[in-house]
Amino acid sequence: MGGFGRRGVGWLAALGVGALLVACGGDAISDAPARAVEEQQSVGAGQAEVVEASRVEVAEDGAGRERQAGAQQAGAGQAGGQQGAGSRAADDEEGRRVAPRRGTGGGVVVGPTALDHGYTLEMLRALAEGIGARFNGEPGEREAVEFLAERLRADGYEVAIEGFEFVARGGVHTIRVTQRLRGGGETSTSLQALLMEGSRDVPVSGPIVLVPGMGSQEDFASVEAAGAVAVVGRGVLTFSEKQGNAAAAGAAALVVVDESVPIYVGALGEAGEIPVYGVGGGSGELLLESDGGTATIGASGGEVLSSWNVAARRADGVCRVVVGGHYDSVVNVPGANDNASGTATVLSLARSWAEADSAGDVCFVGFGAEELGLHGSEAFVAAARESGELEEITAMLNLDAFGNGERPILAVGDGDLAAVLVGLGGQLGITVEMWDEPRGFRSDYVPFERAGAAVIFPGVRGRILHVPADHMGNIDEALLRDVGLLAHAMLECLLERAGSRIEPRLSCDAGAS
Repeated sequence: MGGFGRRGVGWLAALGVGALLVACGGDAISDAPARAVEEQQSVGAGQAEVVEASRVEVAEDGAGRERQAGAQQAGAGQAGGQQGAGSRAADDEEGRRVAPRRGTGGGVVVGPTALDHGYTLEMLRALAEGIGARFNGEPGEREAVEFLAERLRADGYEVAIEGFEFVARGGVHTIRVTQRLRGGGETSTSLQALLMEGSRDVPVSGPIVLVPGMGSQEDFASVEAAGAVAVVGRGVLTFSEKQGNAAAAGAAALVVVDESVPIYVGALGEAGEIPVYGVGGGSGELLLESDGGTATIGASGGEVLSSWNVAARRADGVCRVVVGGHYDSVVNVPGANDNASGTATVLSLARSWAEADSAGDVCFVGFGAEELGLHGSEAFVAAARESGELEEITAMLNLDAFGNGERPILAVGDGDLAAVLVGLGGQLGITVEMWDEPRGFRSDYVPFERAGAAVIFPGVRGRILHVPADHMGNIDEALLRDVGLLAHAMLECLLERAGSRIEPRLSCDAGAS
């Protein structure tokens, strides 16, 4: 995940195996390197016990642990029974997709229990330390899938592990650098780069031109970039801004270099006119020494890979609201923030809702292969479209990488829902601001947004992403708790809008405080 504020950088231990790494989230603010972070703390062998301890079976659901009912009184008499969940959603007078209200009878409405921050931390630690790195195709990915399924089943949900295949976007590209020798002849060297997610993937060739500065319009005006493979440093401007300036100057391609890391890649909000690549480490140093040479870059064929989504719902439930976050991490990174923080909060919300009357209207999903391009959420939406269930989905609450970063918390998504989140923050004493800038980044809400569902995403700037320092030692527990509280309140409001049997404890009016 990524997209707000200073970005972390990719970390590939061995390019020789052809591993692909796409930094989720893009470049909404800046592609400047992440803030200074602590050295990665060692993960001792004893930490593996965390995941085992968290997998203890609940003896009998509802009897194996005490549950706080948290019920609210909605009037005298017996609780009304729920009506069938299969009715189709419709549009209200404001164009929102809504469903007929369920269980309209009087009586006590059983709401969710309070969010258990201790359980969230337990799940986060189990993912980030007990399992560790969860990159696509590595053992940790499947272990995370089974862990999520176990925890959700223990809370009484029906769980489907849904496999899917996808074509990896971009991937490792070889840049062949050719230079003429003074005495005649030429020499060629190959280096590796990663195509930025969302970029055009076309073969290019041209002279290498080093652009001074960070790729502003003035920087490009100082060199002859027409037809060239332009090379710029990382920072200050977004990837899309650099790309736009390069294209305006007539460049054939853009390569963004960060020598401080082995290799990295970002994401573009839009494909743009020219391909954009990320290069780090020794490859970047070689490229910076090749001014005047020629670079030739081929297009990638696209490898077919596989992954899984983990989807949980109550028996006979309907996905009127989807709560989801990706469980995968980048290679060799524990991914405590990105995205064990979001995944752990999904699990915690699922436990909170396990006995609620509205539980039948919400699905909790862990998405796979997000770091390679939103493939899990795209597969989920595609399957829902094929089955006809997509018509039932009114909203999606996206939870991704908020375990550290800078306040205030940002409300990203549909304008009315963002205003509701701001209002919920005011009632909870948590500062939340509307995100007014062009989003330009990508996370698992995007396929739902394209499908017509309302989306909301509480995010933060300045996070630690895609570096080994994304571990438990850099988790901000207070921030994690606050976003969890906001997500809990927001889910109540989303379910109320979907017609569920629920009485939100806070006002769901936009701007309420």
